[in-house]
Order: sequence, then structure tokens, then C-alpha cells
Amino acid sequence: MTKDRLTSPLPTNEGQSDPLISPQEKCNINFNSQKNGVHMSIENPEEAFSLEEISGSSRKMGARKDGKSKKMCCFNPKEPKDGVKNEYQTASFREMLRYAEPRDWWMLSAALTGSILTGLSYSLHCYTEGGISDALMEGQFQYHNGTLAENMDKFSGKITVYLWRFFFLGCAEFMIVMLAMGCMYTLCERQTYLIKMKLFETILNQDMSWFDHNEVGALTQKMTDGIEKIKSGMCDKFIIMLQAISSLAIGVFVGLYMSWQLTLIMLAMTPLITFSIVYSAHRLSKSVRREMDAYANAGGVAEEVISGIRTVTSFNAQEFEAKR
Repeated sequence: MTKDRLTSPLPTNEGQSDPLISPQEKCNINFNSQKNGVHMSIENPEEAFSLEEISGSSRKMGARKDGKSKKMCCFNPKEPKDGVKNEYQTASFREMLRYAEPRDWWMLSAALTGSILTGLSYSLHCYTEGGISDALMEGQFQYHNGTLAENMDKFSGKITVYLWRFFFLGCAEFMIVMLAMGCMYTLCERQTYLIKMKLFETILNQDMSWFDHNEVGALTQKMTDGIEKIKSGMCDKFIIMLQAISSLAIGVFVGLYMSWQLTLIMLAMTPLITFSIVYSAHRLSKSVRREMDAYANAGGVAEEVISGIRTVTSFNAQEFEAKR
């Protein structure tokens, strides 16, 4: 319609106006055919507009203000050069469990209790190993003195008691760890399934302009790889972290009870260890974000190439797309 209007002849009567132009503008329209297109000048609003490069689906409008022209798209919103920038926001563990049901919270409680008891069992293991070491050192001392044969029953009884302690601790730890890991893995599977469903529903409810700024391949990559990272962070790693924290706390109390001097010397290294852990976690979070961006872009390119493989083959662009 715009092209027909531009190429139509002007009315010969000066008082007669174009019905497509608002009578409030009262503009004088002059058409000048040039090499690169058709120009239209409007004198009333003290601005001039030009339509250039009208061919096919590419139509651009140049706005002239004070004699200077500026090109802008008149049909589609201006898109950024590098596409939409992905901004990631950190989420707490509670926010990742926003879709949890009451039974999910019960499983989380069982997993937390199991991880704390596992950390306690580590300290009991160390205490049992210390008792075995003391019994062996005492037996070696009696052996050198020649009194081991007289105290063999006492020595064997001590070793047997500590071995039974190891056995029962190992069985209890195995059952507790299996319970904690099973509850946590079940919880994570349920939450990742709900997150995927909610994400898929949210994507389907977006308008078409949103899909112009987001590649389909990148979205599928985020639905698979991104959510798998959430799952890996919520499952065994979370349980291992709680086990380490509980083992550290209980170990400090046991160490202070056994030998407070040696425990204080070991605690002097705590600030350095804490700083290294925090710095490593910060660097790891940045690298994970860059990795997710890279995989999202690669997934978008792969989806685009595979969906248009006939076009790629017809232009013999396999090597170019592989490097891309």
C-alpha cells in the first residue's frame, strides 16, 4: 500500500488533498525519483522523512532532522547487534524448592538428619581408630618388655571391642548414607521435573517477538544442561557439603575434649582454608555461567544448522558451519 501511494501521481488541484494524509498535517508533498529509491519531504513539522531501499521484505525509513538523516527500521523494533544479553541471577536453596510439596520437605528433613549423623560417624571413626592405635602401641611396648604373653587376653579383648565398633559404625553409616542419598535424589528428580514443566509452560506462553530474540536451540540447551546443573548442585554435592560441615563442627568439639592445645593450633589455619574455599566457589560460579552461555549459543547454532541442513548443503557451507 505504501509503495502504491508513493508511486501514484500527485493531484493537479492544489486545494485537493490526499485522503490517506491527515488534514491536520497540511503538508506539501514532493516526490523525487533518485537512484537509490523514492524520497518524500514533509515541510510542515520542520522535519523530513525519506523512504529508502524499498525492495522485497527489507524496508528502511530514514529520518532527517536539520538536514541529517538517520536510518531506522519502520516495521520491526531495533534489535541489538549481539542479541539479547543473558542475565543470570543467583537463587538460594529455598528458591530452588519453591515447587516442593509437604512430602518433599519430609524427604529433605530425612536427608539433612542423615547427613548430620554421617558427619558424627566420621568423628566416631576417628575416635575408634585412636583407641586401636593406643591398644597397638601398648601391645608393642609389652612385647618389647616380654609381658605380652601374660596380657594377651586383655590385648585381644581391646582389639575385638574396637573392631566390633568399626563394624557397627560401618553398617549404621551405610544405612544412613543410603537413606539420605535416596531421599535427596528423589527430591531432586521431582523438583527438576517440575522446573522443566514450569519452564516449558512459560516458554509456550511467550509472544512471537520473544522468540525473535531467543534461539530455539539455546532454549532447549537451557532446559537440559542448565537444569541438570541445578540437579547436580542439589543432590550428592549438597549432602557431601552438609556431611563435611557437621563432621568439622563435631570434630572440633571432640578435638577440644581430647587435646585443646593441638586443636587450637589446627584452628589457626581456618581463615586461610575458608578464604581459599570462598575464592574457589566464586571463580567456579563465574566459569559455570560462561559455560552455560557457550553451550546455549552452540546449541542454538546446531539447532539452526540441522533444521536447515538442505540449505547448508546447497550452499556447500558444511565447513563454515562446523567452524561456527
